[in-house]
Amino acid sequence: MNYYEYVVEALRAHEQIDINAYDLDGYTPISIAARHGNVDIVKMLLARGANPGAVEKQKLELVRLLVNREDADLNALRAKSTLLQSVVDRNNEDLIKILLTDPRVDPDLTVRRDAQTPLLRVTLKNNTEMVQMLLVAGANKNLKDKTGLSPAMLLEASAEAREELERDRGLFGSKSLSKLGITVDLINPKDSLSQLLVQIERSDI
Repeated sequence: MNYYEYVVEALRAHEQIDINAYDLDGYTPISIAARHGNVDIVKMLLARGANPGAVEKQKLELVRLLVNREDADLNALRAKSTLLQSVVDRNNEDLIKILLTDPRVDPDLTVRRDAQTPLLRVTLKNNTEMVQMLLVAGANKNLKDKTGLSPAMLLEASAEAREELERDRGLFGSKSLSKLGITVDLINPKDSLSQLLVQIERSDI
């Protein structure tokens, strides 16, 4: 029996011990087991009642194990972000693939101050694989961020117009495109962003 197995057996034998207690460095038993990639120990701790949320950033096999648990809250906030948003920000295609296999995951949920959804984030990153995965999972491409930008605007734009739109959207500040009287229909494969900028220049910004 190695050290980790000994600790788990000790925890099993003394039910009064808090299985989710933090050590001086802020780690729980299950998070330490996950960091070392010990799936068997993680399983034992889960069976003992350990909180599965502590392993969200660890190895893929552990993520699969936790995602499939009925008591796992996959939309919970952690460090001011959802698990899906964290995975998107790290561009981790393996993790997002695992998460989106669970119908409980809300692909549109965002707590970002700019209101960017996971789909908009991966669209801005030009990650076509993750875009496709989110669309298949039911992500809404028409949801806009605080500037009025939606994934649909980028996905349906020509490459040139999209590049200009991404570069110049900082000109809009916190004002949404809709408040400037600009419609999504303007951005399509046949239109140049120069037309959009002309409309903005004519607006009272």
